[in-house]
Amino acid sequence: MNLRARKSTLRRDLKESKKRSNIFLQIGIYLTVIAALTFIVFGSTVYYNGESQRLSKEISVNEDQIYKLDREIQNLKLSIEVKSKRDYIYEKITQNNLGLRPANPEQIVKLIPPNYNFKSETSIAKKIAYSSKNAKNAKVVSD
Repeated sequence: MNLRARKSTLRRDLKESKKRSNIFLQIGIYLTVIAALTFIVFGSTVYYNGESQRLSKEISVNEDQIYKLDREIQNLKLSIEVKSKRDYIYEKITQNNLGLRPANPEQIVKLIPPNYNFKSETSIAKKIAYSSKNAKNAKVVSD
């Protein structure tokens, strides 16, 4: 009987040592997973901070370009306004010796007669638009 008792204690000791090594293995895996997750979190934080700074710099460059373009547009509008004034045009005519003079009021002809009916034209345009939407009812409207 003594031999059997020793065998059972040896088996028990073997089982306990396997459990201990299993626990150490589980703790090691757990710590490795935690370290990997921590590394991923810190790495992604650093990456996204860098991207945020890069995008902020790009935004400030674009805002600067927009500001410069707005100023250029204002200057061009001012230039158009100055160059479309009558005094500037007459000055350029005399400067280049073009020999032009202002038109007489008799030379100016209006292309649209004063009694032209715009309402009838809009109704014709509506009919054309309606007929183009519905291909079945397509009709050419003419006066």
